[in-house]
Amino acid sequence: GTEYDYNGTPIPAGQSRQFLLQNAAGCDSVLTVNVAAKPVSTGSLNVSACAGTEYDYSGTPIPAGQSRQFLLQNAAGCDSVLTVNVAAKPVSSGILNVSACAGTEYDYNGTPIPAGQSRQFLLQNAAGCDSVLTVNVAALPVSSGTLSVSACAGTEYEYNGTKIPAGSSKQFLLQNMAGCDSVLTVNVAVKPVSSGALNVNACAGTEFDYNGTKIPAGQSQQFVLQNAAGCDSVLTVNVAAKPVSSGILNVS
Repeated sequence: GTEYDYNGTPIPAGQSRQFLLQNAAGCDSVLTVNVAAKPVSTGSLNVSACAGTEYDYSGTPIPAGQSRQFLLQNAAGCDSVLTVNVAAKPVSSGILNVSACAGTEYDYNGTPIPAGQSRQFLLQNAAGCDSVLTVNVAALPVSSGTLSVSACAGTEYEYNGTKIPAGSSKQFLLQNMAGCDSVLTVNVAVKPVSSGALNVNACAGTEFDYNGTKIPAGQSQQFVLQNAAGCDSVLTVNVAAKPVSSGILNVS
């Protein structure tokens, strides 16, 4: 694209010219001047930058994901076209799944995240670019259960040192295997009081002996025993009076 000047005559690069001169003997001398074209150099520089940023090449900012051409000089002093390609380093993303008890928080690098919610954090990846981390905090369920027991009427059932009257319930806040709240309801049923009757008889004016207790004929007595459930059982012993017989024997 340039010219070579030979004694005031410009010769374009890639062409030749002949000149008629005189040699030392004073005769014609033909000089052919061949002007070779020095090649134009081209090259590429592949670099990278974080997405959304720029790469600075000799004071020229090039956005990530774009290219720029620069006209330089090669070793031969000719044009040299350098293409600078700036690749965009990818933005990393990741997910961290954790859990916490319902009503509590999970601490991620000093940031509390309530159970059942998520938070995003802008970090740096290995390439030094933005890395978005999403932290998902699952809520561990609160456990619940029931313990059904029974006790005699008028007594209490003891659960871990707490007395619960028969016929009532009480809730206890414990910890489940996950270390979260566990509500246990203890229901104390009332064992029934048994009752029964024993009907016997004895001669009028005498007594009936029941387990060492003498009951006069014509009377009743109640005894508090224990039934199969270990609770009070009221037994009423009714002693009927056998009638006194009377008769007549007529003789002569």
